Amino acid sequence: MSHVPDPGDPLVGLPPRPRMAELILGGRPQRDTYSGWQHYRAHRGRLVPPPALTPDQWRIVPAARRTDYDL
Repeated sequence: MSHVPDPGDPLVGLPPRPRMAELILGGRPQRDTYSGWQHYRAHRGRLVPPPALTPDQWRIVPAARRTDYDL
């Protein structure tokens, strides 16, 4: 039995936690080098904040995932 996500589910489109950790904690080249600056310029638009949640949507989100929305 597969889980079909509800279109109103606030977790739809959110990457899994291991991928989030990789994005946050992954190594990056230094910006004060040419190659590091070029890497930054090419990837700086990748961070997309999670959508704003209504209080009702916030209550649906599991407690373990709520910190993902605390920006």
